[in-house]
Amino acid sequence: MIYDTVQYGDKKYIPELKRLWKACFEDEDSYIDAFFAAMYADENVLLAQKNGMLMGASFFLPGRIFLSGQWQEIRYVYALAVYKQYRGQNIAHHLLQEASKVFCVPLLTEPANEGLAERFYAPYGFSDSFYLTYDKISLKQAQAMYQHEHWTQQAHVEPADAATYYQLREQHFQGQGYVSWPENHIAFAIDQHRANGGDALVITGSVRNDLLLYTAEGTQVTITETTLPFQDVAALFSNRRIPYAMNHKTYDLLEMKSGIVRAEQPSIRAMELQPETNHYQQLLGMSYGIDLAQGYLNLTLD
Repeated sequence: MIYDTVQYGDKKYIPELKRLWKACFEDEDSYIDAFFAAMYADENVLLAQKNGMLMGASFFLPGRIFLSGQWQEIRYVYALAVYKQYRGQNIAHHLLQEASKVFCVPLLTEPANEGLAERFYAPYGFSDSFYLTYDKISLKQAQAMYQHEHWTQQAHVEPADAATYYQLREQHFQGQGYVSWPENHIAFAIDQHRANGGDALVITGSVRNDLLLYTAEGTQVTITETTLPFQDVAALFSNRRIPYAMNHKTYDLLEMKSGIVRAEQPSIRAMELQPETNHYQQLLGMSYGIDLAQGYLNLTLD
């Protein structure tokens, strides 16, 4: 056997876990440090070792999924990593197998690409369960179509704290296949969006409160999650009711990601682009241990 132990995490291994993360994913040190400061817990990580040397590891972040009218605990596979010199020895598969035994709950994952989904996760028993739709519109188009949406003038916009975001998210999204994250997970996701030029907002109207979570880079704004329909988001940006829109004159593209797809053929993996509507969909996530064709998986710290 290429490794001799798989064990829970230990804080003494944090420096080595950070080196493994950096070697495999090449993320910025600031993100790695922020993740460990906010999210690390010994019981949420499994390590594969031989003679005391770390060979691979994976985080299994806790969450809940709503199925058949009740909540069920899940673990989200995050930052599954094996040092390059040890790959091809089934270490990653054994980490997943051990996770199934020690946590005894369904596993969810968001493969980095289609090839990984087909070559690695599918043979292990993971099935397609979560999809994303994308919608895009230029600022010019949004202004032409939605600039006269007068409701945006009365809407109250303010930053959301993690507790408020968590509560409103639960109210709006709970339903079959909805994945809920604990408040510390929500807080970390919000912090990362704000560190990437975006924000988490509560939009207060005359009838209900809505959520809007986004990042901004260069001239593009990406909506990660919202309870508003796309045309309402476009109206808020075109009427400059969103902080980023008020402070920048250069953004020209809105892209909105929606975490659930009501597709007739959910097994289709290929991205389906419809240029006339700038609307397309693709596989987002997979599950192991549950029977679910379509669910809502978002805020996965991708």
